[in-house]
Amino acid sequence: MVRIGLNIYFLLYLGSSLIGQAIDYPVDLQQLRTAEVTNFSPINSANFEFSPTLYNDGVIYVSSRPRIKKGKKKSKQHTFDLKYYDLLKETEASDFYEKDINDIHHFGPCAFNPHESEIFFSENYTDRKGADGRYHMKLIRALFDEDSWKIIDDFPFNSSEYSILHPAISKDGQTLVFASNMPGGYGKMDLYYISKTESGWSLPINMGPAINTESNDVFPTFFGNDHVFYSSSAKENGLDIYVCKFIDGEWRFPQSLGKPINSKMDDIGFTLSEDASYGFFSSNRTGGLGEDDIYKFELVEPMVFQDLSPKSSMVIVEERIVQERDAASKPIEEPNKSTEKIEQKNFQFLLLDKESKSTISDVEISLT
Repeated sequence: MVRIGLNIYFLLYLGSSLIGQAIDYPVDLQQLRTAEVTNFSPINSANFEFSPTLYNDGVIYVSSRPRIKKGKKKSKQHTFDLKYYDLLKETEASDFYEKDINDIHHFGPCAFNPHESEIFFSENYTDRKGADGRYHMKLIRALFDEDSWKIIDDFPFNSSEYSILHPAISKDGQTLVFASNMPGGYGKMDLYYISKTESGWSLPINMGPAINTESNDVFPTFFGNDHVFYSSSAKENGLDIYVCKFIDGEWRFPQSLGKPINSKMDDIGFTLSEDASYGFFSSNRTGGLGEDDIYKFELVEPMVFQDLSPKSSMVIVEERIVQERDAASKPIEEPNKSTEKIEQKNFQFLLLDKESKSTISDVEISLT
């Protein structure tokens, strides 16, 4: 009985430790470590090219051009438009539906809902400034109807007092994630999500302190319905790209993509092909052609996205405690070591080294 009591105490102690230090892997990032990263020169210029989005047989991205006023030279200010590059034809990049969408306003990253021929993007206010004297960005959607895009400005939470930008939509079209500096966040820019309803869209919900930091958390992109890639400036070396997963009703387990995707500079706008074998991102790392460049990465084998169990570490520990209590009423037998451990094939943990704060992978945790 003393051994049983000690085991239960140990399990409770281990359970509290696991909750603080052990999390499930949202993605197996091993393939990214050896990714071949190249500057995608066909679309890069001396200006800004960033936030690529795979669309049909090509890629849509944000491109800048110097603003020119009549009778004046080029300005240091830029206008941002959406461009399209056909990956199959490899022709020169062109404006994306210029007559319908691109105009004198600024446009940020876009997201497409393939189920409803719908596009989401951000546009700056032009008729009024916020109390801080700036023109902020608002969330816009457009529907493709009769060979043209019909602009719809119907999100009630848009405001000239703060910005909403960088929309990303899930594969099933039911969840939209975006960045905003609206009041009530955890940092300078936070990630929020809204859900599709019968009458439109829900009000924004903050993705929570597990994802949002005191700094900027921006440029989200979806893979499937429950994985989101995004960039965070929580560390000192600029914006790094992370991935998180929606599980148990929460966005959890942020995981840095590491090198060679992340660099000492700003890395943003990660997008992945449907088969997870290649993708694009943007960066202002050294060696580029312009301010921000778009880079392509290719993998030897596709990335692996884990099908996580919704059970938490504490649930696992509680189950072990029940097993120990049941065993207390039976004759004491020689323990079967094969049943007294959590096997790696069933549960995965991410252990953190307290000194280096780096991860220790490929660990099997045994409870004896």
